[in-house]
Amino acid sequence: YLVSMLKRLLPAALLLLLAACGGPPPESVPEFGVRPPATSVTERPITTIDLATWIQESVTINDSLTRVAWRSGGFFNDLFRQWVTVNGTASPKYRAVYDPLTFSPRGDRFAYVATAHDSDFVVIDRDPGPKFSFVSANSLTFSPDGSRIAYFASSANRIYAIVDNRREGPFTDVVPHSIRFSSDSRRVGYIAMIGDSAFVIVDGEFSEASAGYGPDDPVFAPNSQHVAWTAVDSSSATIYVDGVARGHYDAAHQLPITFSPNSKRWLVTMMRD
Repeated sequence: YLVSMLKRLLPAALLLLLAACGGPPPESVPEFGVRPPATSVTERPITTIDLATWIQESVTINDSLTRVAWRSGGFFNDLFRQWVTVNGTASPKYRAVYDPLTFSPRGDRFAYVATAHDSDFVVIDRDPGPKFSFVSANSLTFSPDGSRIAYFASSANRIYAIVDNRREGPFTDVVPHSIRFSSDSRRVGYIAMIGDSAFVIVDGEFSEASAGYGPDDPVFAPNSQHVAWTAVDSSSATIYVDGVARGHYDAAHQLPITFSPNSKRWLVTMMRD
């Protein structure tokens, strides 16, 4: 009798154990006796990471999930040297490599900031760029098609915008996350300061001076033909579209400017304290 009872209880006990461990739930037949279609997950290894040298939390993957990059640090003969590995291919070794590691929007290009011989520089597809005293790794920005790159860097106590390895400036200060490319990748804009005045610079052309600008400025229209920004001070804001003032508002804060899908209209929401 005991053996008979165990045979009956064992499947139920095993089922509970599987459920507690995240195992498969009991199969059920929904109403009308129709089973849902079977689903499956396909695993495809992309690359192998050397856990002995990788630097944790540096792993970056492109949007198409086809390329993986990470920073590595060495020991013994490689002590105090770092490098970047992309899909198993290691870069040259530098004194330091900085996060974030940046893929282009299409994922076919890759860039990061490294240090060697007391100079910072951007490495793009394994090719080092011009050297500076400091490069802002957080400012690295690829154009939508990946053909162009821009970032901020400093040399001899002067700050520059570097667009396709060409210097623009110098400036007193910049907004690191302000670099924007148009959707067709042909135009580029950012915010910089000279003294106490801030400017929007689009394709090398300066806007009128202002005390500051709105979030996400400058904003390109979907067709890339128009660009807008908001010049703000402590209690007012002026909307500019293609460099022309389009409205002055008695407001202290604003949400980002939005263009319509056909690029013919724009919208901005103002907020008063």
